Amino acid sequence: MTSMLTREETWKNLRDLGIVRGEMPSSAWDLRKANLSGADLKGFDLSGANLEETNLSEAFLTETNLGSAYLVDAILDGADLGSANLSGANLEGASLIEAKLDKADLTGAFLNTAYLNNASFRQSNLSKTAITDADISGADMTEADLSSADLSESNLFSAKFHRANLSKANLHKTNSEETDFSHSNLSEADISDAYFTKANLSGADLTNARLNSSEFIGVNLSGANLNGAQIPGTDFCNADFSGANLSNTDFSVADTEGAVF
Repeated sequence: MTSMLTREETWKNLRDLGIVRGEMPSSAWDLRKANLSGADLKGFDLSGANLEETNLSEAFLTETNLGSAYLVDAILDGADLGSANLSGANLEGASLIEAKLDKADLTGAFLNTAYLNNASFRQSNLSKTAITDADISGADMTEADLSSADLSESNLFSAKFHRANLSKANLHKTNSEETDFSHSNLSEADISDAYFTKANLSGADLTNARLNSSEFIGVNLSGANLNGAQIPGTDFCNADFSGANLSNTDFSVADTEGAVF
């Protein structure tokens, strides 16, 4: 386990690396546009720091405290943020392509319009996180907590949400084509006007979820729980409902041509 540094120790290490100068300021640290590519910042306390447009690509940030940090438009491609604290951090427009954030805490963070392509968030906490209009294609969210998160209008193409908690999450107008939601919790989620063609929702919990006017063409819903799901105007053509719980769901208002029940 990485040893967590104090603010004073963090400032001294940053000064030794030539990143900052002088005594530690009492106000928020200004590290805007710094080049920290590949830097070893494991366990540093960078909470509340201004890291706007900072280059942290390939940096080592495991167990680093970035709580409430300002990381707008920062570059974190390939960075290792495993078990890092990013709660309340602002990462809008940031690039985290192929970054590792397994078991990281992103509770209440802002990731709107961020680039999360092929990033790993396995077992991370993203509850109440804002990730709207972001590119999440190919990302691995296995067993992540995204309860009450807002992913509306994001691109989730071919991402993995296996056993993820998406209860009460907002997936309105998302592109979830070929995305893996197997055994995930989507109860009471808003999945309206979304594109889920060929997605895998086998064993998923969709209790009381809102699927209004969405495309679920060729979706695997075998063993899923759709008890009380709202589906007016939803296209389920060629979907697989084998073994699914369909109680309290009105299929007369949906298109089920070619579906397997």
